[in-house]
Amino acid sequence: MTYYVQNIINLSTELHHLALCGNYDALLQAIDKFQIKDLKNNYGTTIWHFLAWSGNYDALLKAIDNFQINDLKNKYGTTIWHYLAWSGNYDALLQAIDKFQIKDLKNNNDTTIWHLFAQSGNYDALLLAIDKFQIKDLKNNTDTTIWHFLAWSGNYDALLLAIDKFQINDLKNNYGYTIWHFLAWSGNYDALLLAIDKFDKFQIKDLKNNDGSTIWHYLARSGNYDALLRAIDKFQINDLKNNYGSTIWHYLAWSGNYDAILLAIDKFQIKDLKTNNNNNTIWHYLALSGNYDALVKAIDKFQIRDPTILRQLPKDKKLKTVIEKFIETHKIDYENIDIPQEFICPLSRCLMMDPVITETGQLYDRTYIEDWLKNHDIDPLTNVKCDKKVYPNIIVRNNIMEWCDKIK
Repeated sequence: MTYYVQNIINLSTELHHLALCGNYDALLQAIDKFQIKDLKNNYGTTIWHFLAWSGNYDALLKAIDNFQINDLKNKYGTTIWHYLAWSGNYDALLQAIDKFQIKDLKNNNDTTIWHLFAQSGNYDALLLAIDKFQIKDLKNNTDTTIWHFLAWSGNYDALLLAIDKFQINDLKNNYGYTIWHFLAWSGNYDALLLAIDKFDKFQIKDLKNNDGSTIWHYLARSGNYDALLRAIDKFQINDLKNNYGSTIWHYLAWSGNYDAILLAIDKFQIKDLKTNNNNNTIWHYLALSGNYDALVKAIDKFQIRDPTILRQLPKDKKLKTVIEKFIETHKIDYENIDIPQEFICPLSRCLMMDPVITETGQLYDRTYIEDWLKNHDIDPLTNVKCDKKVYPNIIVRNNIMEWCDKIK
């Protein structure tokens, strides 16, 4: 199992893990006990996708019959049939193609079931599929081939055979990603070292895509922190940046591996690292990973208050202010009564949940004034030039809580 795949599993629930085991009877018991039939992870991937990923085709057929799941897609448009293909179970895939006519299925970016089948690393079966379905030259809408996906599987022996048979070693997609970027993304560091040594004339260790991202950025994005440390020691890559100023540490955060990020912060002091062009921190990249549980932990631990990061949290993960917690705890219905004017944010026209003041002394709700100051350098009430920094107003916060306490 590659580090990339392990990260996907880590970002899912224990019940997704149960589905991935392929034990359908146990899954039915869990559905009955926990009402999890519609459970999804942060990517919108259901337990049924994971059951398909287990390769247990008989169980999948039962689930389709019992729960009508055959048209399920996650937020990327990836179907359960893509996940069945990813299991590498070629016989099951052939049966599904015959029964459900799924041969030409694509997700939102035109990635086919054959791309995911290649990512399973089952090279012998891939050759059979190439012969039967003429899929050798398949590309998605970024011109990413099945060979990129084979590399992503981390199966280096299969990749060598494919290079020898199909001359694919210099393939690039529209963004300049080579098969070596994808091999690095698999997290298979030993294979990457072998490739660097074997294909020295291609200078794999210095390869960059169109935005200047190296294979080392993608090794970091795999989440394999131990491998990244070895690469840093061997190739002195810890200061690498792409054209946008994104470092390998931004890409490690993008992997969603929060434990690795904490170790890197402690060892390399990267907590406040920013890109060159838009000041994106590692926390912006953690938000991109979709690991919202980790992001909540980071927000709490490092007191992250950047609204562009906080807005990435889904509704069920949004952090509550002291006032919001107080209102929720005491079940206060403040919306149907008159709110004192001094407690209303002039921008939102609602009760302030996190009152702050600008350097000009004006009072606002934090979320709204920080949004305003992202694109302006003046106070919205006074039009006086002001700094983008705002300060909590503890007195007003306490006054709002006292008022809430009286009306509860």
